[in-house]
Amino acid sequence: MESSEKTVCGMQTQLRLAAPFCDGAVFQRDMPVPVWGKAAPRKLVRCTLGGVSAMAVSDAEGKFRCYLPEITEADRGLTLIVEEVESGRKISVENIAVGDVYLCSGQSNMAFLAKDTPDWEEFSKAPADPDIRFFNIKAEVYPGIQSDVTGYWEVDSVAASENFSAIGYYFAKYLRKLDPAVPVGIINASLGGMPIETFISREALLKCPVKGIAEQVRAVDKINSDPEFYAVLPEGELVPSADKRMFALIDEKFPFEHPVLSKEAEKWHLSEFDDSMWQNILLPDSWTVAGYCHAGVFWFRKSVDIPEEWAGKDLTLAIGAADKCDETFFNGEKIGSTGSFRRFDHFIAPRVYTVPGKLVKAGKSVISVRVSSAVSIATDGGLTGPAAVMKLSCGDENITLAGMWKMKMEHNYGTWGAKFMTSIGGDSAQSVHMLFDNMIHPLIPYAMRGAVWYQGEYNALAQADVYKEMLLTLIDDWQMRWGQDKFDFVIIQLPGFQPVREYQHFSQWAVLREEQRLAALTSGNSLIVTVRDGDVDDLHPRGKRPVAERAAAAAFYNMYHPEKLQSPMPSGCVKNDCSLIVTFDKDIAVKDEKIRTLMLSADGTNFFPAEGIIENGRNLRISSAQVSEPEVVRYAWSNNPELANLTSGDDGSFISPFEISCGVKLR
Repeated sequence: MESSEKTVCGMQTQLRLAAPFCDGAVFQRDMPVPVWGKAAPRKLVRCTLGGVSAMAVSDAEGKFRCYLPEITEADRGLTLIVEEVESGRKISVENIAVGDVYLCSGQSNMAFLAKDTPDWEEFSKAPADPDIRFFNIKAEVYPGIQSDVTGYWEVDSVAASENFSAIGYYFAKYLRKLDPAVPVGIINASLGGMPIETFISREALLKCPVKGIAEQVRAVDKINSDPEFYAVLPEGELVPSADKRMFALIDEKFPFEHPVLSKEAEKWHLSEFDDSMWQNILLPDSWTVAGYCHAGVFWFRKSVDIPEEWAGKDLTLAIGAADKCDETFFNGEKIGSTGSFRRFDHFIAPRVYTVPGKLVKAGKSVISVRVSSAVSIATDGGLTGPAAVMKLSCGDENITLAGMWKMKMEHNYGTWGAKFMTSIGGDSAQSVHMLFDNMIHPLIPYAMRGAVWYQGEYNALAQADVYKEMLLTLIDDWQMRWGQDKFDFVIIQLPGFQPVREYQHFSQWAVLREEQRLAALTSGNSLIVTVRDGDVDDLHPRGKRPVAERAAAAAFYNMYHPEKLQSPMPSGCVKNDCSLIVTFDKDIAVKDEKIRTLMLSADGTNFFPAEGIIENGRNLRISSAQVSEPEVVRYAWSNNPELANLTSGDDGSFISPFEISCGVKLR
């Protein structure tokens, strides 16, 4: 007698489907649709959808995969029936839509929730759209390649959408606006604080040209296979806690409670110490913008003039956030300390201390802050503000502390942390290929239009200059494994973050944006420029809707055109008298009268402010009175180049930051 079973995502029955094939699923139009799951071993399996069928034979373990013929028209309300032919056992999956499916992946800015955006209140009051469906993958991490994920399809509603990726939500909404006839499905596979290496397969990482990546993969292989790794486990645990292992390894490398004070630094806290030879740094900011792209211990000093009426009174000293530990002094006396240089608990915690009245004298006083960080990843070391809270106060009167400080490095702890965090193994989500194994691999080859990628903050500190090769490795890896004729890849560039600056020579965020731009050009994919969508004080800007809508517009364009949608890109650079002429592949314009954030150099090391004039729509002539033989131009080269104002001559969208040298010709 024929039996019939209703599917529930994740239900363990003899005949079952992978998690994405559950009620409310969206199948991709215009391409064959793979359907897979488990049946009894060596049995014939039939899959039927909308009157068309496909057959498959399960293997010795019962795994099967069949390919339904492509459905060219958008549809909804369909039923998928999967049947074990011999036994008659069936599974039915209801309310299937046929439309466009996209994978949204990356770290915290992709994981950022729709309910935390300023547009959510308006959108939450609008009618729900039954043709928008979301599949949110639960972040689970186990060593080894996993065969399935935990998740289920949800139809658009306040309850479903508010806790979904904001980029994914607004992306889907805008796609529906562009073509209301086509349902949209978004699969979210993102997790905060993740490096790009965790989203790439083991095999692809072994072939990645970036130095040291293959060695990290083999190190994790060794760790995950070592019996001692599993020797002592808490009850119910399969692998050692990644956090405990991480902190144990940090403590092993730094076996002291506080960074040892160097002989040279013994007097750096004293008010009478001469810091005139120290480096200047404009705070708030990270020490990376001064060229120190590593963890360590740094001192910051600032002189302030105390009014006579403040003398003898208790003051409030607020220095903002310090990554990760601070020791703060006023006129040579320690007045407070927060955090541990080996822990992550207080990297964005505001520091507020009381200055005892006995230390407060009229005239010059000196604030000294020792900031220490054993491992700096994504969040850069330094005094990071925000500027508005950095002040010395007496009652309602304030002296701002944002501005120029003196800085000196005491200890260099290197970039050990960047490699260490991706090599912990076990259930560490940051470990190489871990999220690929747990979140991406189980989705392959679910038919979809493509992916939207928003990641890079983690890699910006110590690996910015090799990000292009890693991103190209990921793109090639995913496109090869999906094996579709078309697999679109939309790259969202890093937003502006930290204080607005026209130029920062050592900006690693600028370097990583350039790597993202070059990866987009090399792979022929769309780049979404977000330098004007950032936040001075927040790594996670809340304004996700305009970014998502631009990504959706690019994805929609890419469906119907062989060449991907792209803002104007520099395609060549030649010298003309004392100027450089950068030629773009499309017309450009300027938002204001004067082009901002242009810098020119004769040697690629010393850059000077430059002026630019647009000629014939696509040529940008750049010159500087301080550079007679120009060779290199940089545009919007800082952590937060919000003043950048070159736009597309077509739609007014802002163009990407870039660096280009004389004689370079792209495309």
